[in-house]
Amino acid sequence: MSSFKGIAFVEEREGTALPGIEEDITATHIPGGNTTVLQYSGKTIPTLDISAIVTKAEYTSLISACASSGSLVAYHGTRNARLSKVSPAEWVGHVLFRTRLFFYLL
Repeated sequence: MSSFKGIAFVEEREGTALPGIEEDITATHIPGGNTTVLQYSGKTIPTLDISAIVTKAEYTSLISACASSGSLVAYHGTRNARLSKVSPAEWVGHVLFRTRLFFYLL
């Protein structure tokens, strides 16, 4: 059993979380025109993508926790993380749903 900010979920297959690295890029719109400037900071941010099985209540709680930071407890240990995205849920039977959770590791 895993959790984020106390919201429980089951990792679909232990050990299948996909670590990655995302570049820190900021897009800034310039007022008064059609120009957007991309700024690259040169930093990279470690990411983690977890396939999870959840109930409807857990899914709703995870959606509400998007864009917040907290403690992520998963098979690989405990880390501070920011939940950046929760994919649309897919019904897998009875009261369970499959989703993907995308985290930035802090």
